[in-house]
Amino acid sequence: MYSIFLAGGSIFGGLTGGYIGYEHGWTSVFWVSTALSGFVFLGVLFFVPETLYDRAPADDASLSSEDNKDPDTKEVETVQVQPQVAQESFTFVQTLSINVGRHEMAREGLVQYFLNPWKTLALPGTWVIMLHYAGLVGGIVTVSLIGPQLVAMPPYLWGANAGLINVGAIVGCLVGYVYTAILVDRQLKNQAKKQHHGMAEAEDRLPTAFFPLVVAVAGFFVFGFCAQNPGPNRWVGLQFGYGMIAFGLTQVPSVGFNYVSRSRLATFAVQTFTDSFSQLMDAYTHLAADCFTMVTILRAIIAFAWTFFVAKWVQDRGAAEAFGIFGMLMGIFGLLTVPLWMFGKRMRIATAARVQRQG
Repeated sequence: MYSIFLAGGSIFGGLTGGYIGYEHGWTSVFWVSTALSGFVFLGVLFFVPETLYDRAPADDASLSSEDNKDPDTKEVETVQVQPQVAQESFTFVQTLSINVGRHEMAREGLVQYFLNPWKTLALPGTWVIMLHYAGLVGGIVTVSLIGPQLVAMPPYLWGANAGLINVGAIVGCLVGYVYTAILVDRQLKNQAKKQHHGMAEAEDRLPTAFFPLVVAVAGFFVFGFCAQNPGPNRWVGLQFGYGMIAFGLTQVPSVGFNYVSRSRLATFAVQTFTDSFSQLMDAYTHLAADCFTMVTILRAIIAFAWTFFVAKWVQDRGAAEAFGIFGMLMGIFGLLTVPLWMFGKRMRIATAARVQRQG
């Protein structure tokens, strides 16, 4: 659900914004967006309580059980768990305070706290997922800027309906949502069952993203070609190209974000580990917020950069060149998934010490 709303929100906004802008002027779109943002801000302020609080330290407990062991495992698994510590519930007024929660900022200082996300650039996984997300969002934003202009001109002349170019992207998001919802967890569980020790690696999620990335790259080329060669029915190609990019976008939150935030061994049975493995357990999980912040920063930078000059680029050189280069860049970003899938575990082991120092 998070994936479909994250990927589809801006696309749906483009669909409705077309009608709002046509009927009331383009400046009215920003007033509507301001009102919606204010509503969301108040909702977060009053209805999203703080749940990240400092818990009292607790000793690890060792549990031995045969209830959940893998069918191929013949020894009793020993799982290291940490008992939950009771925390008194906050009152509603307390949840509104910015002082409730973790005290990392007080311990580290304000400057260090804001520098922490940039330190996650030492993790290869952050770079790969960051480039995936930035490239796809940049493509979506660019198409949402160029697409309505194309269908508003001859031979289409959609007028007030120019925002309907986003329908293809909405369909792409829905198909991508179904694809990831069905395959992501199933892929992870199947890999866990195949392992004799009953474990799945974090990298087992990544193959699910291969097909959507290929489709998204092709979507750039399809859109660019159809935009370069308009025709009475060529709007169908524009819709398909847009939908293919949106299809790829939906996999990033479901696959990429989970990989970055849960880049650890997904353990169902733990019997013996080397020192490297034990250091790797939960190595990146505590940096999930910093990784996600860094991903969002680059997403915003690339989306801004592409839309800043793409309109003039398309006007001067044509859409085929612009979207062809965007597709090439997205293809390079997608290919980076292969070494991450093949060597990601070794990369995590190599960076475990650095991550622990940061945490």
